[in-house]
Amino acid sequence: MGIKTLKMRLEPNREQRDSIDDTIDYNRYVYNALITYCKLHYRRYSKLPSEFDLNYVCTRIRKNHRCLRIPSSLSHNDISKRVYQGCKRCLDDSMKEWKRKVERKEIEPSEPMRISWPRYKSATRYKSYAINQAFEVVETRNAKGKKVRKLKLPKIKQPIRCYNQGTRLPGKPKVCIISRKDEGTYYSYWASIVCESEDDPKEHPEHPRAVGIDLGLRHLIATSDGQVEDNDHVYWNRLHQLKKESERFSESMHHTTEGRKRRNRLNHLYTKISNIRKNRIENIT
Repeated sequence: MGIKTLKMRLEPNREQRDSIDDTIDYNRYVYNALITYCKLHYRRYSKLPSEFDLNYVCTRIRKNHRCLRIPSSLSHNDISKRVYQGCKRCLDDSMKEWKRKVERKEIEPSEPMRISWPRYKSATRYKSYAINQAFEVVETRNAKGKKVRKLKLPKIKQPIRCYNQGTRLPGKPKVCIISRKDEGTYYSYWASIVCESEDDPKEHPEHPRAVGIDLGLRHLIATSDGQVEDNDHVYWNRLHQLKKESERFSESMHHTTEGRKRRNRLNHLYTKISNIRKNRIENIT
């Protein structure tokens, strides 16, 4: 069995966009609340709570705050898992750093360990949520007989239309990750469907048609069979435009409306350059 992911761009209407945005914003609130709970729990019991404890806290938060009942609660299990793994990783790193300083005699063994906890997520840094059940990929035909693929999500009344219609699902869908990307002047929405396929590519590592691909700067693509594709230097061709937008952004006040607009324009330009390069690589391969 192998794990494959199909990424599709979504085309939600206004009501569906509001539902996705509300779910992301409310999940960010729960994420920050769980980090605070982990800090208080460790300060009192000197250990982290389990994922089951975090799931119970999510249920309590959902009962105490009516606004959190609007989005689906199925994504809270993923939040608990992310918070637990992040806090455990930070705790292990802090322990290694404390032991290293004690071995080098930089601090005394009696000095308490300083823990660097995960950062709280702001509205611009929390961009996705995951659902491991209650979603469905539906394929129907319109009036012209053309196949139309839609995605059904919990707490959203109508299915959401998808852009990627031709690529088939690589297996049985298991997890759906909904993400929101800031394109500068608007948001784009994406769905990554994690599927479990029966074909495992590791079972046939010496397939005669397999070709190794190396991505670089001097050459865009270099394959193991000798094929080379030159770099089209998209970045250098748009360097003048990047400098112009960067100067405008540096001249503005960063925490104002105009500063956010100019930052979004700069981010949109970088995204456009990345998409051009990615599109050429996918067309070649």
